[in-house]
Amino acid sequence: MIRGDHYFGLYDELDIEDPDDLNYTSLLIIALGRRQYEEPVYLNFETRFGSFDVDLTQELVVLIEARSGDPTLARFHFRSAIDGKPHPLARHASISIQLEDPGIDELIHNPVLEIQTEILGKTLIIGFYWSDLALRVYELLIFDWASGVLLGKIRSETTLSGSFALLDNHHLALLSVTCRISSRHLEMVNLMIYQLPCIALQAQDKSGLFDTFLYPSLAPILVLDFPPISDSVLLWGDASAIQLRTNPGVGQVVFDGPSTLVCSRVPILEVRMSLHNHEHKTLIHFTYQVYISTFHIFDLLARRDPVRERFSWNEWGPRATRWFSDTGSRSLVGTQCVQWVKNGKHNKLSTIEFNPRPLEGFPVPVEMFGSDVKSVFYDCFKEPVESFLPYRIASPENVSKMDKHQRWDIQGHRLIGYPPPTHALAPAVLICDTPPT
Repeated sequence: MIRGDHYFGLYDELDIEDPDDLNYTSLLIIALGRRQYEEPVYLNFETRFGSFDVDLTQELVVLIEARSGDPTLARFHFRSAIDGKPHPLARHASISIQLEDPGIDELIHNPVLEIQTEILGKTLIIGFYWSDLALRVYELLIFDWASGVLLGKIRSETTLSGSFALLDNHHLALLSVTCRISSRHLEMVNLMIYQLPCIALQAQDKSGLFDTFLYPSLAPILVLDFPPISDSVLLWGDASAIQLRTNPGVGQVVFDGPSTLVCSRVPILEVRMSLHNHEHKTLIHFTYQVYISTFHIFDLLARRDPVRERFSWNEWGPRATRWFSDTGSRSLVGTQCVQWVKNGKHNKLSTIEFNPRPLEGFPVPVEMFGSDVKSVFYDCFKEPVESFLPYRIASPENVSKMDKHQRWDIQGHRLIGYPPPTHALAPAVLICDTPPT
């Protein structure tokens, strides 16, 4: 994984296969801009884990331990990115989360607990869901990891899929996909905005163990409806078929050079959704990428009427979003996304810019799409879906013929190309110091 100016690689110091899918004990950290005499950092945590999160500005590594044999329990270990030992600022070296039973029975064999995390200063946000669509429970917890207290909880028992992203230091967005009772058919998709709490809840832990059923659930301060979905539409695949993403996240380093720039407000949210209309005779699925300008969300928050917290799609969505079908591959970064198409043995890259800079000093071919040019889609929705957030496509010559990779990304001032994960002859990770401009 590459984030900002560093590469992070997981490995197992013991090199054994773990029955609980906790396959790692160690972490390698390499600064991409390091000088030849600077050595990589090898951290051996002496505990097994399955995934991690990191915030190098606080020298913090969060190890995530969720054992396959116990799908309602998860542990989080707070370690130092300097020596791998317990982080000196954490009251508890680790915390354990005991989730409410979502209704697991003998018909659901060994469900997988999926975990999403995000770090913002001393705040750790954790989202939990089970990938099996029969389990319709989503739970989100907000912790102060340093003082070891729970600040807030969000819980839904009708959610097929959920994912979250921070908007700024005070607001969190939760994308919720709900279903009808006793059915896998989608009922609605909502973007719900919550105020981040700062006061600890009354019922507290027992030496770092939190039973989540003891805590009340927060209510959103703003609910934004997506277009009504057709009655015959299902999620394509598992609960990860609809995801909310940002890059970089709030608090993450945008640029690390003579001065360090950190993201304080996310400008664009990305929603990816894969849907299937079961009335179609063929197994055709429809994938959409939706880019949402948070300017419009913050405008609604600033003008919010406490009596009215919900807005229909037509009241907020068309002007705040731009929809694309899955005709190309795209990766979001800030207010732009990199898109690429296959061109023989190469990829041709271009950028979509949702906050275009002035044309002066922009000596590359560009194509403008103003609010008068609408994108309209019909499949999977009860009514045509219109969107007209302005954007511009730029096609720089320096990335018109790149070696073929599975995915491209921008981290800081670097363009990153990732090879296919299972291809034996795949090209190596490609790192270019000059992104498309």
